Amino acid sequence: MSTSKSKAMIILLLLGLMLVGTTAAPCKALVLEAGGDKGAYQAGALKGLYEALGGKEIDYDVVSGVSVGAINAMGVSIFPSGEEKELTDWMIEFWEGMTRDKVFVNWPYSVAEGLFWHKGLFNNSVFIDYVKEMAPRKELFKKVTLGATDLKTGKFVRFTEKLGFEDLGYKGSRASSAIPGIFPAVDFMNMTLVDGGVENYLDVGGAIDRCKEIANKDEEITIDIIMCNGNTLEEVDTTDFNTIDVVMRYRAVKKYRDEMKWVNDALMNFPRVNFRYLVIPERPLSGSIFFTKKHTRNLINLGMEDAQKAVEKGPYSEFHQVKGIMQGVYA
Repeated sequence: MSTSKSKAMIILLLLGLMLVGTTAAPCKALVLEAGGDKGAYQAGALKGLYEALGGKEIDYDVVSGVSVGAINAMGVSIFPSGEEKELTDWMIEFWEGMTRDKVFVNWPYSVAEGLFWHKGLFNNSVFIDYVKEMAPRKELFKKVTLGATDLKTGKFVRFTEKLGFEDLGYKGSRASSAIPGIFPAVDFMNMTLVDGGVENYLDVGGAIDRCKEIANKDEEITIDIIMCNGNTLEEVDTTDFNTIDVVMRYRAVKKYRDEMKWVNDALMNFPRVNFRYLVIPERPLSGSIFFTKKHTRNLINLGMEDAQKAVEKGPYSEFHQVKGIMQGVYA
């Protein structure tokens, strides 16, 4: 082989390697916390992010959810890139249309039947009927991770879009949100599954793992988180505190630290990842398993307001606050 041909082949080989090395791209992920019946807050928060940032900034490559966050993660995953307005409108419609009888019903012999003959007090199979009715399509357009807890092993289990729409949507999301004792445990893939929040309220690690299938390094990963629990913690003037004020402040600080543990762990474990917006309730959200329209609308409005405030504070600001409070200071 001539020298010129050898050089040409080497050049082509190097060009090929360069092209392979540039196939990775930045990855945006949305992480949705477990939150019982507070999913409407997340729907409002996503709408608020859309209105404040525009569709391009919430065009996520990856979505991760646990419990009610898993239900919302499925909702996000069935809308392709470019349909962010349709997605956020649909999420609001989905939660506004939800009523108690679309989520769960009594067994024929009431809770006694659930207590002794089933794996949950209430029958939530009707919720799958509601999902089938509301879902605009049966395709998945995102990398999605739903977390559940396997009662057999005690392990946190992740399900992905590789299962396909029906298994992930009808079994994976139902398993992830099966509140132990309330809704029946789900037997699936030789596991007995309940709410993922038993093990992990906020699966940031799962989202980052999936993003690494797209991005080459942590610096190319951007994470937004929408919480359902906790509350913001502002600095207060303690000059005139009495005993009751001290106890109330202690309770507020402890609750904040308990809820933010999941966020702080993520910040500590993935220091090079870009944690962008953290939407967190300004005050603890009330729950209602009856899904009244008034309560649902209130949660949606609060989510929208808190998301817009998070954007106004600027990217990274809420995460900086969490890090500062959780990691402490030297006096």
